[in-house]
Amino acid sequence: MSIKREKNQETDQELVIRTLADNQTFSLLVRRYDAPLLRYILRMGWKDNSSVQDLLQEIFIKAYIHLNDYDQSLSFSSWIYRIAHNEIVSSYLQQTHLHERTSMVAIGKRTPGGPDYFIR
Repeated sequence: MSIKREKNQETDQELVIRTLADNQTFSLLVRRYDAPLLRYILRMGWKDNSSVQDLLQEIFIKAYIHLNDYDQSLSFSSWIYRIAHNEIVSSYLQQTHLHERTSMVAIGKRTPGGPDYFIR
């Protein structure tokens, strides 16, 4: 997937190089990918606006933290979308696990990984 750029606008790789020297430049990458990643999260089934915004923020935090690991010979968009996909799946699994634990507590069953007694 290619993000449309205006004529003479810096490439993603150029922005990454600039960000490694000046972390304020990362905001340009955030602006470039904010709307496309938001649409991706929504297509993946997220509906709650606050959860979507939290997830989007987590994606950008992970991308920023691991920016040194980005291989500049590869597409930045593929890299950040992989981070997004992994965060979406991880968040879904966490919510599913939390929902299962909450359901078990509500019906008085032992919780996986929980104490060795019934919760009432």
